[in-house]
Amino acid sequence: MDTADLDFELPEELVAQAPLAERDASRLLVVDAHRPGVTDARFVDLPSLLPPSLFVVNDTRVLPARLQGKKPSGGAVELLLVERLSEAEGTTERWLALGRTSKGLREGTEVLFERVRGVIEEKQGDGYVAVRLEVDEGSVTAAVEREGEMPLPPYVRRAPDASDRVRYQTIFARETGSVAAPTASLHFTPRVVAALEAAGHAFTELTLHVGPGTFRPVKTERLEDHVMHEERFDVSETCAAAIDRARREGRSVVAVGTTVTR
Repeated sequence: MDTADLDFELPEELVAQAPLAERDASRLLVVDAHRPGVTDARFVDLPSLLPPSLFVVNDTRVLPARLQGKKPSGGAVELLLVERLSEAEGTTERWLALGRTSKGLREGTEVLFERVRGVIEEKQGDGYVAVRLEVDEGSVTAAVEREGEMPLPPYVRRAPDASDRVRYQTIFARETGSVAAPTASLHFTPRVVAALEAAGHAFTELTLHVGPGTFRPVKTERLEDHVMHEERFDVSETCAAAIDRARREGRSVVAVGTTVTR
C-alpha cells in the first residue's frame, strides 16, 4: 500500500490544544453495527451503550521526561528521556534519550540542567544518544520528576504547563515508563468507572510503555517498508486469566485504545 493513499486533511483549528474541564464530557461517536448511521454522545454515556464487558486498560504512567538544558558554551539542548539503561535508580543513571540541539550532540558533550548534569556517552543514530546523568543527592529519576516537562504530542502546539502533569495522566497510571499517555484512557473518570462496574462491566490492567516512535511520522513511500519501533510491555497472569474468562463466558473484551490493542 502507498503511504500517500492514507493522507487526509485535518484542519489545524479542529485539533484541540487543551483538554475539557471535565474528562468525561468529551464527545463520543457511536457506531451501532445493527443500525444505519452514527450517533453523537458523551463519554459519560458509555455505561449505557455496551453490554457487560471486560475493559482492558493500560496502567502506564508518563514520565515528565523532556529536559531543557544548555551546553557549557550556552547552546540550548533538549533531551527526551526514553528508557533508563542502568539497572536501578541512583545519583548516577544512564539513559537512552532523543537529543535535539542546533549544532548536534557529540560524544563527550556536557549538558547542564537545573538539578541534573549530563554527559553524552554514545551516539546511536536516528537522533538517539546514551547519556550519563548525575545529581548530588537523591536519584536522577526523582530529579527528573521535579524538573522535567511533560512530553506533549507534536500536534499540541503550546508549551506544557503545570496542569499537564495531572491532565496528561490517566486515572489508571501506575507504572512509570511512557513518553506519551495512552490517550483513549484519558476520558475515564472515577464516576464513569463506578457506573460501568455497577452496570456489570469489569476491568483488568496491562502495561505497555509508549515509546518515542508514537511521535514519529511514517516516512516511507510504501507502508510495508516502515520499520516499527519497539515498546516494552507486561501482561500479568491475572490480566490474561481475566481475558480468557471473559471469552469463555461470551463477554466482549474492550481494548481501551491502540496501546492495549498492540
